[in-house]
Amino acid sequence: MTRFWTPLTIVSLLSVLAFAPVEAQTKVATIDMKEVFDGYWKTENLKQRLEEDKTQATVQHQKLLDALKTKQTEYRGLRESIENPAISNKEKEKRNQEARSVLGQIQKLEQDVVNHQKSTEARIGETSLRYRRNIIKEIQEIVAVRAKTAGYNLVLDIAAEGFNGTPIVVFTDKSSDISQTVLAELNRNRPTTQK
Repeated sequence: MTRFWTPLTIVSLLSVLAFAPVEAQTKVATIDMKEVFDGYWKTENLKQRLEEDKTQATVQHQKLLDALKTKQTEYRGLRESIENPAISNKEKEKRNQEARSVLGQIQKLEQDVVNHQKSTEARIGETSLRYRRNIIKEIQEIVAVRAKTAGYNLVLDIAAEGFNGTPIVVFTDKSSDISQTVLAELNRNRPTTQK
């Protein structure tokens, strides 16, 4: 879970720290949001749910592809039978009409395949985003409580990266890292079937 910080955000943060009153000491904690997010039991549930959704979508997609393949085979058979010189013109016209009907069904199935793919990707993406936001909100709430309790003014995500992929926090001695404390708090109410 990489978060990119804008230069403006970094400058604002540094300005706050640099111009803080001397008597108001800034107490900073760190957290590895990637570690906390990945270690939270609800994240595991989310991954499992998304995999189940993808599996169901793949099965449904394959059914559509199989139906399409069957219709394509039927269409080829009709086209080949029309070429047979032994059949009458009336029969050829009948088979031509059938072929046009099957071709229409093929076109509809092709559109169904495309629509299914798009809607599945959109649905799974929206579900993932909604659940990720909820999980991050829960993490932030626990971090806020922990930071206030311990007297921290600021909590920095040591997993965050800048635009060029370099870390935002270049050094920390981990003495003020609250990742494991937050993770333990989040997983405290983990259902027993999840352990």
